[in-house]
Amino acid sequence: MRPRLFVRLLGLCFLLLATAACSASSVAGDDGDSSDDDDSGDDDDSGDDDDSGDDDDSGDDDRPIPVGANVLLLIADDLGLDGASFDPSSPCYTVGDASDDAPMPNLAALCSSGVRFDNAWAMPICSPTRATILTGTFPHEHGVGGPIVGGPTGNALDLTTPTLPRLLAEHAPQYATANIGKWHVSLRDNDPGDAGWQHFAGLIRGGVQSYTAWERVVNGTANNETGYATSVNVDDAISWLGTLDKGDPWLLWMAFNAPHTPFHKPPNHLHDYDHLEANDDVPGGQADEYYLAMLQALDTEIGRLINHLRSNESYDNTLVIFLGDNGSARPVIGDPFDRDHAKDTLSEGGAAVPFVVSGPGIEGGRADSALVSVVDVFATVLETAGVHVATATAANPVDSESLWPLLLQSGAGRSQMLTQLFGGQNSENRDEGHAIRDTTHKLICRLDGTADLFDLSTDRWEANDLYTAGPAAGLETVYASLSADLEAWISQDVCP
Repeated sequence: MRPRLFVRLLGLCFLLLATAACSASSVAGDDGDSSDDDDSGDDDDSGDDDDSGDDDDSGDDDRPIPVGANVLLLIADDLGLDGASFDPSSPCYTVGDASDDAPMPNLAALCSSGVRFDNAWAMPICSPTRATILTGTFPHEHGVGGPIVGGPTGNALDLTTPTLPRLLAEHAPQYATANIGKWHVSLRDNDPGDAGWQHFAGLIRGGVQSYTAWERVVNGTANNETGYATSVNVDDAISWLGTLDKGDPWLLWMAFNAPHTPFHKPPNHLHDYDHLEANDDVPGGQADEYYLAMLQALDTEIGRLINHLRSNESYDNTLVIFLGDNGSARPVIGDPFDRDHAKDTLSEGGAAVPFVVSGPGIEGGRADSALVSVVDVFATVLETAGVHVATATAANPVDSESLWPLLLQSGAGRSQMLTQLFGGQNSENRDEGHAIRDTTHKLICRLDGTADLFDLSTDRWEANDLYTAGPAAGLETVYASLSADLEAWISQDVCP
């Protein structure tokens, strides 16, 4: 054999041996530059070298979560399932008579392109829902159990609480954050900024006296506003988006005041109910069509915002979450609910809400029956931003669970949910207490010592109470289990 050929073959042998040794080292659990030293035995080709330290099932990098996507959170004020068909001819939600609902083509399109959650709970009134989303915890932990009352004995949110925008600033500082619209988790004009939002424009308190005469606060400065509130909210959102550099990720919290009272006729170009007489404050008993006009106007303005995102080529990289903050208000509640099972109650008419999510990586046009809660928005947004939720919240644990496993059809959802209503303004007029549900049954334990028990698998809208001086025969174990779980969850003895 020629010397040069021998040397080349010898070198090739050494190269092959070295390659084999490196492969063996990798399979054995290489702790070098890959930073993958968890116990999962993950030897795939994902190249996980980020700093999240995520070694659980919720954040594996081989899952197609669109990390770095924008997030648009759309909150409707006082919109329950009874008004959420969106398209009467092809309903998103089929609750009651869809022919009575307002046409809402933009939300219908969102439903068609996204996931509709059929078993979603909010809190039964606005402030607790907003505080729950903002903190990722339930009312018994963050303290906002009812509408905000000021003063030293009030129930405003403690602004030192870790919040969603604060955690983004700490763990995903590339995200710009804005809160537009209704605040209503505390009462001072500077509070949204003190809670971590980089920008705020909207209403601090719970409602407007008139949709065309209201106090608009922008980053702590209040001025009288005469523009139509729903339209001004979208104007403010578009204006803020225009200040960002193209490609920079953002979280935009859009909390509309609509369709909250006062019921009124919106500007004609926003709806098809032209025959209505102009009125800025319609009595509840005459409000049905005005309410529908407000809903259609809300949808029209949501469409304007979405079209703006499309025009600047950011919509395709935006996760859109739409939800109601509680059930519909008593004067306009529709079938299958009534005034005693509406907003301000722990019934399904008060807590069950529309909840639709659409965006990159999501197979659209499907329904999911998993149990989900508004509290889960918190973890979903953080995970979208690439934040390892368990690490970011280790010092202050949260109740929030990311929706991404459900959005990607790889998870089962919650085993139980919680909704709560207590304290705050006019608390004596409310159905105060706590409710828990699992995949079949729901238990309500009120602060007045009464209880209700329902089998939601056969009685979805709670026509048959199975608790009368005790659980019905055969349901003793169900009651004992749910009551024990509820009291352990909230650390209170509340069930009879």
